[in-house]
Amino acid sequence: RLAGTLAGALNISHDTWFLGENPVITPQEADLSAIRQTVQQANGAPLVSFCNTGHWAATNWFVASEVAGIEGVKLFPESMVGWTLANMPVLGG
Repeated sequence: RLAGTLAGALNISHDTWFLGENPVITPQEADLSAIRQTVQQANGAPLVSFCNTGHWAATNWFVASEVAGIEGVKLFPESMVGWTLANMPVLGG
């Protein structure tokens, strides 16, 4: 388990979908195929995109859902910050 992520999560950096410094999303078919294959191997488990605060997760959600055509992709907009706050024990009481 890596610090700063959730157990079982697959790390796909949002910059995977860009070529160099070009701000246009230009995914390579090999990357799209890899994410489709990962979803197929997950046996029905949902694909949920998250990052630290949610802003980069939106790029991965868009590519997986709208470009790769994967059904039912979820976006966890609160991402790690929200998950940590929701799962942090209450201090002092």
